[in-house]
Amino acid sequence: MPAEMKKSFLEAFAEFPEINFLWKYEKDEDQIAKGYKNVFTGKWLPQNDILDHPKLLAFISHGGMNSVMEGSTKGVPMICIPVFGDQNHNSIFLVRRGTAIKLEKSEISKESVVAAIKEIVSNQKYSKNAKLLSKMVAAKPTKAEERVVKYAEFAAQFGDTGTLQTQGRYQSFWVLYSIDVIVFLVTVIAIAIILIIFVVKKMLNVLKRIFQTKQKKN
Repeated sequence: MPAEMKKSFLEAFAEFPEINFLWKYEKDEDQIAKGYKNVFTGKWLPQNDILDHPKLLAFISHGGMNSVMEGSTKGVPMICIPVFGDQNHNSIFLVRRGTAIKLEKSEISKESVVAAIKEIVSNQKYSKNAKLLSKMVAAKPTKAEERVVKYAEFAAQFGDTGTLQTQGRYQSFWVLYSIDVIVFLVTVIAIAIILIIFVVKKMLNVLKRIFQTKQKKN
C-alpha cells in the first residue's frame, strides 16, 4: 500500500477519536500507528472473534470471499475496497444487499474514507441489512456442515462417478481464463479503432481538397 494511502486512512481514523480501529498490519517495526491513540495494529488478529464482538461497528476489507462470508455470517456491515480478482464482484453483491459501501482504491483519500465511515456508522440501514443477511445465512434449509457430510457419504458410497466434479476442471487454460473472449474483444476494438482512423483520414482528405479548391478559386 502506498504511503499516501496509509496516511489517508490514519488521518481519517483520527477524525473519530471515540472509535477504536484495529488494523492488521504485517510489519510491527514500522510503527505505522505511532501517535494515533485510537489505532491498534497487529501482524495477526483473531478476525472471527473480532467480528463476533457486540461493540464492533463495521469491517473494512478488500472484499475477498473469506472476509465477505465471515462478515455476512456475523451480520457486520462492511466498507469494501476491492483490489483484484473476485473482490469487485463480491463488493457489488454486498452493496446490492445494502450491507456495504464500496470504495475504489484509486479514489482513496482522507475525505472519502471519512465519508464512508460516517455513512456506515450513522446510517442504521447497513447494520439492519447485515443482521438480516446473517439470519438468512443461518436459516438456510441445509447447513454447510450437513452438506459436507452428505456429499462425503455420497462419495464414499458411490466412488468417483464424475457427478461431483465441476466442469471447470475439464476446461482448457484458454477457455478457463476467458482468453478466447479477451482476444475476440481486443480484435473487435482494434478493428473499430482502425475503421475510425480510416474514416477520419478520409474526411480530413475531403476537407483538405475542398479547402484547396476554394483557395484556387480565390
